[in-house]
Amino acid sequence: MRSENNKVNLSAAAALSPEMGLGFRILCLPICALCILSCSPAQPVTEMNRLTQSSSPYLLQHQGNPVYWQPWDEQALAAAQAENKLMIISIGYSACHWCHVMEHESFEDEEVARLMNAHFVSIKIDREERPDIDQVYMSAVQLMTGRGGWPLNCIALPDGRPIYGGTYFSKTQWMEILTQLSELYAKDAGRMREYADKLQEGMKQAEILGPAPMDSFDPELMQSALGEWKGRMDTIHGGPNKAPKFPLPNNYRFLLTQLTNEVSDDLERHIRLTLDRMCLSGIYDQIGGGFARYSTDAEWKVPHFEKMLYDNAQLIGLYAEAHRLFGKTMYRRVAEETLEWSLRELRDPSGLFYSALDADFKVLCSWNAQMVSALCTLYEATLDPEHKDLAQQTYHALVDQMCTQEGLAHSWAKGSPYGTALLDDHAFLIRAALDVHRISGVEAPFLQAVDWMEEASRLFHDPESPLLWYSTDEDLVVRTKENEDNVIPAANSTMARNYRDLGLLLGKAEWIARAREMTAAVAERFGGYPESYSNWGFLLDDYSYGSYELVIVGPDAEAKYREVLSSGTSGFLLSWTDRPSDLPAFVHRWKEGSTLFYLCEEGACQMPVSSWAEAKEMMAKTQ
Repeated sequence: MRSENNKVNLSAAAALSPEMGLGFRILCLPICALCILSCSPAQPVTEMNRLTQSSSPYLLQHQGNPVYWQPWDEQALAAAQAENKLMIISIGYSACHWCHVMEHESFEDEEVARLMNAHFVSIKIDREERPDIDQVYMSAVQLMTGRGGWPLNCIALPDGRPIYGGTYFSKTQWMEILTQLSELYAKDAGRMREYADKLQEGMKQAEILGPAPMDSFDPELMQSALGEWKGRMDTIHGGPNKAPKFPLPNNYRFLLTQLTNEVSDDLERHIRLTLDRMCLSGIYDQIGGGFARYSTDAEWKVPHFEKMLYDNAQLIGLYAEAHRLFGKTMYRRVAEETLEWSLRELRDPSGLFYSALDADFKVLCSWNAQMVSALCTLYEATLDPEHKDLAQQTYHALVDQMCTQEGLAHSWAKGSPYGTALLDDHAFLIRAALDVHRISGVEAPFLQAVDWMEEASRLFHDPESPLLWYSTDEDLVVRTKENEDNVIPAANSTMARNYRDLGLLLGKAEWIARAREMTAAVAERFGGYPESYSNWGFLLDDYSYGSYELVIVGPDAEAKYREVLSSGTSGFLLSWTDRPSDLPAFVHRWKEGSTLFYLCEEGACQMPVSSWAEAKEMMAKTQ
């Protein structure tokens, strides 16, 4: 996204530490200084652009630039320190429009390249390949400027600590900034280091969310937060009352659950309005199917022409669930058209999906896992066996391609997995495994989910917080946690839901308690701005109003499961088996010749009944 307010000075950054303000302000240098710096001799870090061997399609797009781009690796980081040069850390992705604009205006320009090569170590990063690095420098830029987006361009000290940043810059702005920073570093590097210390400390403080004991969750928090949220809804065009407008499918998945907690015609009207306007307006491709990343206006008319896997996967799930609950045929059509577009335009011969329309071979574990979950939701909404088969095929392809002897991989390209998995890779894959287990009744995905859960709990553990680290890389400037739900639900909120669901199905008290502790840590933030914590909202809803686990055991369990789905009822954890099983949710519950419904609440179960009608009546009585 293009920034609208990049300043060619450090006043925004200096504002974080007022005592340094005047001393740190960049001097306005005359144009002659720009010429001198551009032409002055300096030995470049390397004599070539080193992106040629990259797996990332985004990095390969920059392999022909005259800039001596380096990948993020030990050689580039060591060179910056050895030569005592500032670093340019430039982050984008293959489908980013303004990334391409800045490349054409600046990074393909010989004059700009001479300046960058002479005085900086320039590192190019694909945010899809290294979202952990992106999080670090995005956090810095947001603290310094109050905004963020891509392209993300950050200037850092030789040790990687950021001192300045922004998003899109014109050629003139970019050259002025680099000239002034290079001159300032030569004159007063100590002052820059002082500022870097303060910014780094601010970034660390932003990551702190410690334990927050909460014996009970108050429904009033949920009602108050929803009231605030309603005040920010566009009652004419749907979505939020601002532009640009992002679909944010998880927000509406959460709002759908709230229809069972309150008789609210205006909330249902807003959900229907939003879904209708999105699929009937310009953000949805009326000819080819599929959704653009966002609308640049308030009426959903003018799309930003990026089509991303994560958006379209989640929107398949949203429209499918809305069809199941409301019975509106148009929602099913949109979900299936979006799937058809994804299969036609994004699917690789391996059975996995590319990350974006122009990503020729970019394939991500977490985004493909979201597609698996979407296919499971689509099956449950339509009961079409083709959707069920596709969900299982995609899941098995994902496991086959991403699971290695070294552990789970983050991405896959050119026939090989690469990159260390991050927390969201584990979180969404676990979620996908549980979803496949639910629609199929097969035990293997459930057991895989348990293994990955134990692995993630070990790899990303923070002894000082119930929340998990995002990356295993301890050498980054700041180690981050992903707690805020955005266009994609946060890794920690997804893990908290996994802890709760697996804990209940396994009878594992430690995981049930962990989910509660994680949710308590962010509950206050949900109350302040629920739109940014909607995935946590599912858990807060469970804790505020109570929730059920419905387990169906017996030879006719699958038919009974389909009956439950056809009723349009939601809001409970559902699991079934049509054969004897040693899984904790099913053990000792098999009765030969009978299919029974077991209704439980936080592990406390009522007597089994033999029909869905009886189980539903028990739910109504206990609410």
